[in-house]
Amino acid sequence: MIRGGVLLALLYLLSVGVTGAAAQTPADYSRDSAADIDLSSVITSDIEGIYFAADGSLFFGVNDDIYRRLTDGTITTVATGVGVSTNPITSGLVVGGGILYAAYFGTKAHAYTFEAASPYAAGSDQPLAHTFPYGIWTDGTTLWTLNFDGDVSAQTISTSLANDSLACDLGSAPTSLHYLMWSDGTTVWVGELSGNAVYAYTAFPDCQRDSSKDLTLPALFRLDGIAGTGSHLYIAMGQTLLAYRLPNVAPDVPENVRLDGSPTYTAATLLWDAAAYATSYVLQWRDVNTQAWSAELEVTQPQASLSSLHAGGTFLVRVKARKSAGDSAHTDPPFSFTTAQATGPATPDPPIVTALSETSLRVRWTAVDDGGASPVVYALQYRAAFSTTWIFVDVGADILTHDIEMLDSETEYLVQVMAENSVDASDWSDATRHSTHGPAPPPTVAATVTGGGSHMIGAPVAFELSFGDLPPPASPGAISYLARITDIDLDVQAQCEGAGTGMSADIDIVDQNPEVRTVFSSATCAPGSYLLGVTLTVHGETYSTTVGFAIVDPTAPVIPEVHLLSATPEGFRPVPFADPAGHYWHGSTVWIAGAVIVALFAAAAAPFAKAWAALIAVFIVLFIGVIVVPGISVELIVMLLLTTAAMVYLFRRARRM
Repeated sequence: MIRGGVLLALLYLLSVGVTGAAAQTPADYSRDSAADIDLSSVITSDIEGIYFAADGSLFFGVNDDIYRRLTDGTITTVATGVGVSTNPITSGLVVGGGILYAAYFGTKAHAYTFEAASPYAAGSDQPLAHTFPYGIWTDGTTLWTLNFDGDVSAQTISTSLANDSLACDLGSAPTSLHYLMWSDGTTVWVGELSGNAVYAYTAFPDCQRDSSKDLTLPALFRLDGIAGTGSHLYIAMGQTLLAYRLPNVAPDVPENVRLDGSPTYTAATLLWDAAAYATSYVLQWRDVNTQAWSAELEVTQPQASLSSLHAGGTFLVRVKARKSAGDSAHTDPPFSFTTAQATGPATPDPPIVTALSETSLRVRWTAVDDGGASPVVYALQYRAAFSTTWIFVDVGADILTHDIEMLDSETEYLVQVMAENSVDASDWSDATRHSTHGPAPPPTVAATVTGGGSHMIGAPVAFELSFGDLPPPASPGAISYLARITDIDLDVQAQCEGAGTGMSADIDIVDQNPEVRTVFSSATCAPGSYLLGVTLTVHGETYSTTVGFAIVDPTAPVIPEVHLLSATPEGFRPVPFADPAGHYWHGSTVWIAGAVIVALFAAAAAPFAKAWAALIAVFIVLFIGVIVVPGISVELIVMLLLTTAAMVYLFRRARRM
């Protein structure tokens, strides 16, 4: 290496100086140290040029000699004394058309036919356009030669004549110190004299930069060789070839596919060894009795879980590795496994039983393991606690609830559940005990007049309604109410402005005791006595209540009041007294009329002096009436006293005559 590298080293040092950059490998190039080739045990000098033949054997130069390393590790001699002592092989080896070409610092490339016995026979040397070739490559028809400045000449091997149409110029960027090259037919890799990088170009004669395939190397004084196989790019450094996985090469085939634990009836988890250069894995499977593979399942880790299998089945699995450059081959032969055999379902847990009504129970239970044979069909049986006869009910497949109807009220029942699939039936579950409801209390209806039983005319009338112990509605609108204001005497819709013909609504059962507030809050009624009637309809049954109230006009001479009640089919109603004008006279009127009649009889029957005493007695009676009976005014009493006195006086005069 010292002899061949002096000029190159001087040129490089003069151009860029010595560099010590750290090693950096792009993600697309995977360093594959397991594929490295170490020749230190067979050579003592550094390598000068490398090339891999199609059969996988390696040609490499050492000083003036060329050797071949077969795939079994055997070393044979190709040629000796190829170059002169000052110009050993430094610019590369290449094989094309069954000929090995070795370029050295001179004007030709030596040719050898390596089919002959060792040492190999000399072939037709190729004259070169460059005195100092820094790399050669051939496709078997054309020989390309790299100059230090990046100029690539081309010549036809059969004629040794230049073919400028296939030549190209790599330019001075990213480096002006080009050294060694190799191509796989689609990409050309060219080294840098510093040994820090290998730059990529499109194939000859295009030679356009393809930086996506550049390779950054450990800091080297210089490269000793660039060559590749179908999967690796090799960089010769000293007596070792460093292997880099090509970015456009498919990953390795996964190995050691195996089960992770035991398969269940319908599922299995598989593992395999990670494949080199893989970014993901693709899995397919099929039943051994079918030919069609499943759709591809892509995963990023070397494991996958399969589901939706069937019990007792034997399945085949194949796996391949994937990366951006392509897929590996599938594992061959496929891996096989068998799922667990189907069994009968597990025994259900005791069911959960709740009472729905006096005559029905709701039964619920939890789904059981299907034993690998779905669907699971459920059944239940029940009996009264005092009975020994079970009643069987076939519920159906995958149903987890059932209502038992037509039971006896307030009776305890025992309920059991069982499961069955196509293989077998489970045992009956333990029994659950539960009782039906007793008779439900009837709903209650209550109505309250807001502000009491007496309202001033013109004031809005409002009510509050409440309902208790309501059952759940059987359907929308099954529970509703109707509230109406009616005249106490005529028993028709009241003349209440804003009340309409009544307010009705469905009751939204949020709890068992809903309240409805401010019914008819804007209604105003004429003076008089009224009833608020409320009818509740529950599942077709009606429940009702009434409440009386009065509308008072302070300017009217008569104050309506409610004192007497009578029982009617509609409930209790006040008993009014009406004069021809329609005014209502109640207890106060009766009290006053009786007092006047007593006074007249006393005046007529008693002597004169005693008549005035009777008049005083009437006054006392009326005074007590003011205190006891509502509706008697002082003005009314004075008027009655004067009238009574005049009648007594006239009556006494008539008697003396």
